[in-house]
Amino acid sequence: MVRCLVMVNFDSMKHILIIILSIFAIPSAIAAVSGEQPDSLHAPSAKYQELIGKADDAIKDSNWEDAESFFLEAMRTEPGNPTNILLMSNVGMLRHYAGKDSLALDMLDAAARMAPVSVTVKQNRATVLTSLGRLEEAYDEYNRIIGLDSTLAEPRFMRAMIDLKLGNVEKAESDVDYMLRNFPDEQDTWTAAAYTYIATARFADAIPYLSKIIEQNPQPGDYGERALCYLMTDNLPDASTDIAEAIRLDPLNGDFYLYRSLLNKRRYRPKEAADDARKAAGLGVSARKIASLGLYSDEKQQKR
Repeated sequence: MVRCLVMVNFDSMKHILIIILSIFAIPSAIAAVSGEQPDSLHAPSAKYQELIGKADDAIKDSNWEDAESFFLEAMRTEPGNPTNILLMSNVGMLRHYAGKDSLALDMLDAAARMAPVSVTVKQNRATVLTSLGRLEEAYDEYNRIIGLDSTLAEPRFMRAMIDLKLGNVEKAESDVDYMLRNFPDEQDTWTAAAYTYIATARFADAIPYLSKIIEQNPQPGDYGERALCYLMTDNLPDASTDIAEAIRLDPLNGDFYLYRSLLNKRRYRPKEAADDARKAAGLGVSARKIASLGLYSDEKQQKR
């Protein structure tokens, strides 16, 4: 069975999820990817299917290199098979997972030239462009995806996140408003809303969406962000609970100790606040970020 890998991103830009779509059972998906409806759809050879099966098994084991080799061999076996567009897209993403973004983009660029209206290819290409830091190009690609299919939440989420990164707050808010109206039950929508509201200091508005995210898919970063929102709205008991859970799940994240330092400062516990600021600094949080919250990671600064 052929599989198509589509990247859906939350990561903070944030949590990365692989959605695997079966396509042999849906011939029209091939037409959508190739950009034209084939006159006839010939059954792939046994060898082609065998190689796809081996690639699928390698993907399940996170063995990106072997999976790539099987996909490439399958394409050499049947170079005229229109499904190869999806295999090219897969190979691009496998290279991305392996940290080979430049090679990934080369393959996805080739796939995009062959299938210029494939949303799958464009989504994967935008993912790699974002990973490379080429945000303006990724942004343009997400615009094209939305133009091809306005029913998808994920491209609007990514466009909103890039707008926040680029300082286009009003544009991000516009996408969030659209998503709340049209995709109110999507995790992409909750994530976009939460992080847009945090970026615009609407901390109380962000909390319900972070709570939805945590209820469905609890991650340490989301506990940390909700803790920050509780701190900024003077809800210290709930902030304390979330910080403790975030540290339990990810004890090496310096930001969580920074938040606990701020919590201790609010509770008039200067020694504990300084201890946590030092922990945060030891885990890589910058002195400037610590100082920006009125916290200090060394005794000399604290006495000033």
